[in-house]
Amino acid sequence: MGDWDEWKRRYTQVKRSYECAAVAYAAFQDNRRFIHTVRTAYWVKRTSKRTEAVIAAWLHDVGHAEDPERHAEIGAAWAKRWLEGMGLDKESINLVVDGILNHGTKGKPKTDVGHAVRLANALATVDPVVMAAVPEEELQGFKKHVEKKRVVIREYQEKRQ
Repeated sequence: MGDWDEWKRRYTQVKRSYECAAVAYAAFQDNRRFIHTVRTAYWVKRTSKRTEAVIAAWLHDVGHAEDPERHAEIGAAWAKRWLEGMGLDKESINLVVDGILNHGTKGKPKTDVGHAVRLANALATVDPVVMAAVPEEELQGFKKHVEKKRVVIREYQEKRQ
């Protein structure tokens, strides 16, 4: 009986992750933001075993369409309401919210999920797939952004040593 319950729980988590991917795709007006989100989800799956980290990775930039400067706060508030409506437990919601709120270069994650999303976001930004999607006229400004992300990656590398 326990195996069936575990399977159902895992199936529900995977289903939520794919629903989050669909929301992310619908939220973005340009493909570059979605490519970045896909790569963030890719990197978070390589650095964390937590389903909450994958959900946060898919949703970390949904607030961009409304306000790029405050997208983390807007996205976290939206994700909290949406995940509550989906019936996700409070602890998991708090982990997802931490990942969304703290994914940027100035983020101060409080959980392992938050750290995983922050690192994955940085790795996705310097990812060659994402870099290839940046138009030539925007490349110079984007390179400054990449340098900030490299600092985040170095922080995590130093902590591992």
